Amino acid sequence: MYVTRSLSMYRKSPSTLSTQPPDAPYSGYLVITDEEAEAQDTFCWGLCKRKKVKKLPFPQDRILTIVYSPEYGETAATKVLFIPVLDKPLSSNRYYVIRAKGKYKGKAYKCSREGDVMACCFSEILSDRKPKPFNLKDLYQQVKIHSHQSGGFFAKSIAPDGIPPKVLRRKGWKVRSSSLYRIHLNEALGLDTSIRALYPDFNFPIFRKRSAPVIEAVKDDRNIHNNGFIWFKVDNQNGRRGVVGVGLSSAIVENVKWVQEEGGWVNNGAEREVRVERVEQIRSENGWLRFGCYVLVESFVLRRMDGSLVLKWDFRHTDKIRCKWE
Repeated sequence: MYVTRSLSMYRKSPSTLSTQPPDAPYSGYLVITDEEAEAQDTFCWGLCKRKKVKKLPFPQDRILTIVYSPEYGETAATKVLFIPVLDKPLSSNRYYVIRAKGKYKGKAYKCSREGDVMACCFSEILSDRKPKPFNLKDLYQQVKIHSHQSGGFFAKSIAPDGIPPKVLRRKGWKVRSSSLYRIHLNEALGLDTSIRALYPDFNFPIFRKRSAPVIEAVKDDRNIHNNGFIWFKVDNQNGRRGVVGVGLSSAIVENVKWVQEEGGWVNNGAEREVRVERVEQIRSENGWLRFGCYVLVESFVLRRMDGSLVLKWDFRHTDKIRCKWE
C-alpha cells in the first residue's frame, strides 16, 4: 500500500527520494502537490501557473499530459497517470504508466519484446502492444524514466528484452500538468506505531451494544488468487438475489496481513472462530453483578473515491483480551 508525501519536501530535500518504502511488502510512496509546491510553480506574482513539469518525481494527484512535438508533423498529446513501482524508492524513477483518457482508460502501457520486431524492406517494424489491465508483478508494465538533454524525458523498459511503446520511448517528450485534471488524494502518512501501541480507553461501564454491520464480506475460497486478486463475496445490498464480488489485489491482502502479524495478530488460517481459555480472578472483596470480556479489534476499511464503503475487514487480536467487573 502507498503512503503520501508532499512534493515540496522532495524539492527541498532531494536526498529523501532515496528513502526506502516502509518495511511492509508491496509498499510505496505517492507524491501529492501541496500548497508550497503550487506556489513554487507560479510566476508573475502568482497570477500565472507553470504547466511544464521539469523534474522527477511526477505527482500522483494530477493527470499529466505527455506532449511530443516532432520536427515535422503534428504534436501528439496523451493523458496518463504515473504510478511509482512498489517496493522501490522514488529515486529509482520506476513507474507504471496508466492511460487516463480514451478507449484504454485505466489500463497500463506494456512494453513489447525484442522478438516482436519484424524486418520489412530493409527496415525494422515494431507494432506496440495494446495497453493491458494493470498487473503490478508484470515487469513489462514497468519503465524507468530518464531525463533528456532537451529538457524532456524518455523511458526504458525494466525487462531486459523490453521495448517501451512509442509514446514513451521517443526521446524528448515533455510533461505538462493542469489543475483542471486534479485527483483529490487525502493525506496518508502511514502507520504510526506509537499510537497503535496504545489501547483504547477502558474507562466505560459494562454493556453490550453492537451496531449492525454495513456490509459483511466473506472470502470466496473458490476464486482465491484469480489473476492476482483475492475475491470476497458480499450480499447484494440493492435488494436483489445473489451475491456481489469484490476483488482485492493480492498485494493489498499481503500488506494488510503483514501489518497485523507485526502487531501480534495470529493467523489461524481458514478458521472463523477461535477458542481462548484463560482464568480471570477478581481481587476485590466486594461482590460483582456484571462481568465483561473485551478483545481488541483492528479494522481495515476500503472506500471508493467518493467516500462510500466497499469493504470492512476486522482482525480480532485474541492475544489482547481485557476483562472487568462491576
